Amino acid sequence: MKKTFLLLLLVPFALVSCEDILGEDGDLSSDDVVKGLKTALNIGTDSSTTILSATNGYYGDALVKIPLPKEAMAIKEKMDYVRKYSSTAASVIDGKMEDLILAINRSAEEAAKDAAPIFSSAITNLSIVDGLQILNGEVPGESLKSAADFDSLAATKYLKNQTYNSLVDAYAPKMDDALGKKLVGNASATSLWNDITFLYRNMATRLVWQLK
Repeated sequence: MKKTFLLLLLVPFALVSCEDILGEDGDLSSDDVVKGLKTALNIGTDSSTTILSATNGYYGDALVKIPLPKEAMAIKEKMDYVRKYSSTAASVIDGKMEDLILAINRSAEEAAKDAAPIFSSAITNLSIVDGLQILNGEVPGESLKSAADFDSLAATKYLKNQTYNSLVDAYAPKMDDALGKKLVGNASATSLWNDITFLYRNMATRLVWQLK
């Protein structure tokens, strides 16, 4: 769950095009061009973290909304079978599943509030050489398959490479704290998950006894 959140932080950057950075003046120095890239990256990451940390920043956006973890999906996939024997129990579990999705995304929104400084540090440390590589569609530290290749996601990949470990170190404990907060009614993502597994196990046990 935490890894999914960390990866999604890197997805919705609003980057301007290379033409916008270069402008109409073709005589800009390499230093000026890279400064323009850094400005664009800072604007994109600041905007993204502001949007994602707001209420419904994750939950209200289908592109970055965090789905149920694999463990919960395994239960959800069995709900049609449970529904045949107890529609009431299935409805209760279904409702808690949606509450869990909401709580996970609220937790991500809570933890995203302090993401900007990590991205800002990576952008500040961007060298002129690395910046020019990015503008040429190359990911610093990675080799192109051929000279004709142009990676339009070079900037995003650079930021992922530069920030992932820092995000894990800084935000894993924050995400743990957020998952334990009562962000949906009087429940946290952790308590909702415990409720779901408890209800499902009880229901599964009853079904086993009924089928004997």
